[in-house]
Amino acid sequence: MAILTKVRSLLGDEAGDIQVLFVATDPAGDTPQAVGEFLARFDPTFMGATGTLAEFQPVWAAYGVTVEDGVETHSSYIYLG
Repeated sequence: MAILTKVRSLLGDEAGDIQVLFVATDPAGDTPQAVGEFLARFDPTFMGATGTLAEFQPVWAAYGVTVEDGVETHSSYIYLG
């Protein structure tokens, strides 16, 4: 997240063309409030997706995200679109 914050700062006026979306890997602990507080430490424009394990498993599978050890270990990818 810190790297994405730095990238946005380097983009200057073009930063508005970038939307960062954080996808939770801990559906139980990554509540909307917790994710909001986490993202606010980096950039107020960052958005977060929270939900249930059943909702996230297909998303993780579609994007090749690995979640192990009860969510303590997870892959870290940045997708550009």
